[in-house]
Amino acid sequence: MKKTIVFVALTFFVLTAYSQSTDPQTTSPTLTHATVFLNRAELTATAKATIPSGEQRLIIDNIPLSIDRNSIQVKGSGDAVITGVRFVQNYLQNAPRPKNILQLDDSLRTVQDDIAAAQLSLSVLEEERMLIITNRQLTGTATGVKVADLKEMANFYRERLTDIGAKSIKVKERLKDLQQRENNFKNQLSNWQNSRNRPTGGIEVSLKATTRTALNLELSYVVNGAGWRPIYDLRVKETNAPVALAYKAEVFQNTGQNWDNVKLTLSTSNPALGGMMPTLGVQYVDFPKLVRMQSKGRVNFSSEVVKKEAIPAETAPMALGAPMADVQTTADYTQITANDLSVSFDIALPYDIPSGGQPQLVDVARHEVPANYRHFAIPKLDTDAFLVAQLVDWEKYNLLNGKANVYFQGTYVGETQLITQNTNDTLNVSLGRDKKVVVKRERLNEFSSKRFIGSNIRETVTYRITVRNTKSDAARLTLEDQVPVSQNSDIEVSVEETSGAKYNSETGKLTWDVNLKPNESRTFDIRFEVKYPKGQAVVF
Repeated sequence: MKKTIVFVALTFFVLTAYSQSTDPQTTSPTLTHATVFLNRAELTATAKATIPSGEQRLIIDNIPLSIDRNSIQVKGSGDAVITGVRFVQNYLQNAPRPKNILQLDDSLRTVQDDIAAAQLSLSVLEEERMLIITNRQLTGTATGVKVADLKEMANFYRERLTDIGAKSIKVKERLKDLQQRENNFKNQLSNWQNSRNRPTGGIEVSLKATTRTALNLELSYVVNGAGWRPIYDLRVKETNAPVALAYKAEVFQNTGQNWDNVKLTLSTSNPALGGMMPTLGVQYVDFPKLVRMQSKGRVNFSSEVVKKEAIPAETAPMALGAPMADVQTTADYTQITANDLSVSFDIALPYDIPSGGQPQLVDVARHEVPANYRHFAIPKLDTDAFLVAQLVDWEKYNLLNGKANVYFQGTYVGETQLITQNTNDTLNVSLGRDKKVVVKRERLNEFSSKRFIGSNIRETVTYRITVRNTKSDAARLTLEDQVPVSQNSDIEVSVEETSGAKYNSETGKLTWDVNLKPNESRTFDIRFEVKYPKGQAVVF
């Protein structure tokens, strides 16, 4: 009867090279599953081996060096007991060359063979040309050559040299193309050089068996250099229909090993952030200390400052989503599991995720999201009105911050950003400019004035905003503008006209919520007075 063996590695020895005293048995793992976090991934693999009785060491090779050594877990079945697990590094063996690199190497060798053949052809043609020229010079020394023979020789030389020249031109053109391809292949291989020459490691499992036994092992470990980013396609057919949201993920990894035909689970967890709760210390206030610095005979003083380390920004190619097809995708079979801390998406179909290559686009889920539609306009900043979809109950779709490609009535509108870190119950998504809602803002000089009263200047400014709905259906419009706010006791601002806008005295913001009927036009006036001392200039 088989015994089940389980070992969770909690403590490890210091990183070491393979021991030379006793040759351990080596086996290669088969990667079966990858749980990809926002940063890092947990890989699951299987390995098989048959070991003799006694104390044995089994090395599961081809493990990437980016492994988190404290995360290794080994379990399995067999008539043996696991007595230890550790990670060891092999400096003498590089990581297996991925298939794409092997194919590129083959292509490079083929092109180099073609270059050698073209250079040989060019050399042969040049030798033939020189031979003909030399023979012509020797023939020319003879006397008494007949006119017919001379004409025949001239025709031969002309035709042959022309043919050689034409062939040489073609060979040179082909050689130029081949050399360009060779450079392209070399440049691509140079970009992948780290993956080609990266050393590997292994998980050494110490076992004790009472008899010869077959082992079926399952191991899991966390690796760095992997993760995923959310990306969305938002499609709106009509302004009375829900938003079709396609939830996708760009999965990337740079572990040095390709993930071939593996099942994927995408998790919203981020182990890189850690789980330690922060504690609040004491905040001290003090005058900045002055540090004396000597520079080229001068004595300078500067305040001490604390410099923050710059955090490198992550970039990835932005792939535009293709028009939504009627065929099913992996999103139709994704299993979503939510707990108190994170959400996991179990992708139904296996994927190939190359190391160091372009991110793999994975379909995660599809939703029909209820939405309200309205227009927004801030004519002081932009004279166009923007159509916005307000997503309702967006929290239940497990959305993360990410880029979104927006399509309206089958046309690509552009790219926007979903910002999910907000406390609003609706999520605003801009669907682009709507030229059918016309907005104009103009200063009315006949209602503006500048007066000098005593030691002060009183300046009155009037603006008129005109909006018109040229659509065949009604439009809800949120219109925003502002009046200046004084931060100086010598400057006073008096608001005289807002045409019924909601006025925020702290920010000066004016807001109108307008329901425009088809072909309806409306105007809104803003008038305010600024009082300030003579001899001063005020910008507003």
